[in-house]
Amino acid sequence: MRRFHALLISFCFSTASLFAQHAADDPIKKSIKPDSLLTPSSSGLALPIVFYSPETQTAGGIVGIYYFRLPGSLSTSRASNIKGDAIYTQLGQLFLQFQPQIYILNETYFIDADFSFIRFADKFWGIGNSTSWDAEERYENEIVRARLTVFRQLLPQLNIGIQYHNETFTMLSVLPNGALSTDPSISGREGSKNTGIGLLLNYDSRDNAFSPTQGSFYQATLMNYNRGLGGNHDFWLYTFDARKFFALRTEEVLAVQGYFSFVSGDAPFQMLPRLGGSARMRGFYEGRFRDKQLLVMQTEYRRPIAWRFGMAAFMGLGSVSGSFDEIALKRLKLAYGIGIRFAITPEERVFARIDFGKAAGTYGFYIQVNEAF
Repeated sequence: MRRFHALLISFCFSTASLFAQHAADDPIKKSIKPDSLLTPSSSGLALPIVFYSPETQTAGGIVGIYYFRLPGSLSTSRASNIKGDAIYTQLGQLFLQFQPQIYILNETYFIDADFSFIRFADKFWGIGNSTSWDAEERYENEIVRARLTVFRQLLPQLNIGIQYHNETFTMLSVLPNGALSTDPSISGREGSKNTGIGLLLNYDSRDNAFSPTQGSFYQATLMNYNRGLGGNHDFWLYTFDARKFFALRTEEVLAVQGYFSFVSGDAPFQMLPRLGGSARMRGFYEGRFRDKQLLVMQTEYRRPIAWRFGMAAFMGLGSVSGSFDEIALKRLKLAYGIGIRFAITPEERVFARIDFGKAAGTYGFYIQVNEAF
């Protein structure tokens, strides 16, 4: 649900030519000379798209992307980009998203933003790690999101950022006799507005942002949402994301991730950490389990097969809980699966992926672009 600009098969094939063009125009130099300062020409495209996930089923629309470098940027610095899309799904969902990513002063500063309007038909099973499959109820809501993050490079590979986040959920319909319509203990069941500000710190030594073969990525996030900023809920959200990539034999990679998120305070159910989806615990519907704390550990083995094709096998363990003392190994849920990869741009390691994930009582089929983590 959160990464639709990266789910696009047809978009990927056309983006491949764009990445190839940048690779040809901007070779990495062993030394940077004064004449490498430039104002390069920009590139952009708009394309029809098609993708699939359990949360949307078949979906299609238009996506556009515009790449550029600010005047005076080094040719070896990352290109800024502005993405936008308009997507409609088989379930009647609508996504309108505008997402700029701007690098300033040769990556000394980085601005990452997300402005979105989403009409989403979703599912709710209750809160906790043991909710029943029979408790499933559908609801529809509108989401208006404005998120702005500004990063400052402290040291090579180490960055600090400040984030402003405003997200409003307007409930459009709920099951008449379901928990969302009858249980007053569920915070946010009549809608919620969440406004917060926080800090991010990350370390990134990956050799590639799309599909790393080695290196690490660590990011800690601390967000405070409160009524004083304009929201109607008071809570803290903490997240820690740790990823490590090991190069094995020729072109074989073992990827490992640990992800922990927890909430303290009066968070609405829409903002609680959620288990499942295309990135963490594939096989579970995103939000199948949700609570104040989420712990996920997953690993994936990736290797080439022939030509541009590759394969992956993955496994994850995860759970949600209401407090620290509820976290236990016996509560962990298992998800596993296999997938096929196709290298759209081998030089940039941009992959299209088809994954099949299996979990107890359920499964998920995903057509995406770029690795899950």
